[in-house]
Amino acid sequence: MDVLLVPILEIMVMIINLYLNVIFIAVVISWLVGFGIINTSNQFVFMVVKFFKGLTEPAFRKIDEFIPAMGGMSLSPVVLIFGCIFVKQVLIRLIFKFS
Repeated sequence: MDVLLVPILEIMVMIINLYLNVIFIAVVISWLVGFGIINTSNQFVFMVVKFFKGLTEPAFRKIDEFIPAMGGMSLSPVVLIFGCIFVKQVLIRLIFKFS
């Protein structure tokens, strides 16, 4: 059982690490668009923004249902990052337990 479980848990940790990077990039891109540093009228920029929003907005919307924005800033990325880190740490503990 351990032979299969540990690699699956390691893959899940890698996916969470990748998603944490996606969240960070999406937040930075939204700030750059909000401050007018990058322009979404450029087709390539629009596609990049749409891609990262498509990956993060569903999770952000679910969190925004429970936690309202404070001062015009959404706390959903912070909550999602903390949640991902928590799940990642649990998976790492399981990996150490089973290996």
